[in-house]
Amino acid sequence: MTTEDQTPGRVNSQVSEPQAGWSGDGSPHRAAPMTVQPISPEMVAEAISREDWHFYTDPDGNILIEPWGYDSNLEGGLVFEVGLEGEDRNLLVVKVRCDRRFPPDRMTELLRLVNTHHAEFRWPKVVINNVGGVLELNTEMHLDLSPGIHPRLLHEVIDSAFSHGHGFFIWLARRLRGDPEPNRLGVHRPEIGISLEGLDDLGELPDDAPGTGPG
Repeated sequence: MTTEDQTPGRVNSQVSEPQAGWSGDGSPHRAAPMTVQPISPEMVAEAISREDWHFYTDPDGNILIEPWGYDSNLEGGLVFEVGLEGEDRNLLVVKVRCDRRFPPDRMTELLRLVNTHHAEFRWPKVVINNVGGVLELNTEMHLDLSPGIHPRLLHEVIDSAFSHGHGFFIWLARRLRGDPEPNRLGVHRPEIGISLEGLDDLGELPDDAPGTGPG
């Protein structure tokens, strides 16, 4: 999508970049109807316009949200893309791309980290692309909406894809820096040392000790 093909979307002059809370209080917008509707570019644009983001649409209705500036937690900035693909334009595709780039000789290292993330977390899917001789990473979510969807859920799905993409790039930057691995709440786990010294001196457990039973 080129700049020439883009149409400005709703802009809130008080907000210059997406906020970490994504949808304010983290909940889908309450004014949207609960009726299931066929997915359309207009419906996607309406979900995006509920946020105070600068965005552009191309002639096909795909949306590019204005890049989020440099963040030291990511060691880069983010770009968010939302669109509909497929023959009937009912496949929702949400991508989060970081503008941090890597040389091709780091492909093996990045693949190992991506595989680790895929093994530890259910989503998002992460893709590594070689673009012009440098490596860039995208997170992607693809959702078949041929049965339709109601606007509140659409907003929630897009919001979740953005949030999980943002979370991956924070995770990646921490791993590349060698930071202590955080737990699921984002709090660094303390280093716990376990010594086996002295275990050989322990006597046998009595037969009625908890957790023991007939052999």
